[in-house]
Amino acid sequence: EIHQYQVEGQKQELEVKNLKISQQRDELIRLNRKVRQVNQLRLRFFTNISHEFRTPLTLILGPLETLSRLIKPDTEGGRLIRTIERNAQRLLHLINQLMLFRRLEEGKMKLQVSRHNLNTFVSNLVHSFDSLAYNKNIRYTLNISESPSETWFDEEKLEIILFNLLSNAFKYT
Repeated sequence: EIHQYQVEGQKQELEVKNLKISQQRDELIRLNRKVRQVNQLRLRFFTNISHEFRTPLTLILGPLETLSRLIKPDTEGGRLIRTIERNAQRLLHLINQLMLFRRLEEGKMKLQVSRHNLNTFVSNLVHSFDSLAYNKNIRYTLNISESPSETWFDEEKLEIILFNLLSNAFKYT
């Protein structure tokens, strides 16, 4: 009878612990939902801000490109305009990354593979870091092996990868 009493006590104790664990699990599920909602709101906010920044930045880049064509590139003015243009392009790139992150979070990111000249693509991207290298007094060279001029890749994804690699390389050099 004492043994039966102990078993009943342990059973009740386990039921109480089980109830507490279930309540804690339910609370964690509720908190997880709240965190997801807050993250969705934050992401939506950043996406909206990105759209708001993108339009005026695009409107700035248009006249800059015109000025870039009008002013000789080997003059101080030409160099300054190219620097402004590169930095504006960088801001646009960052804004596009925010928008890309939103698409990734929503599961809407798809591979957009098409045929391009890889050497030209990489060369243009690498040279967008020329002024940064100059300002940081970093010498670098681009050595591209002769590969097929046309190849299949996703420009947007490859640009993100290479831009991040190069940004980090220059940041920590």
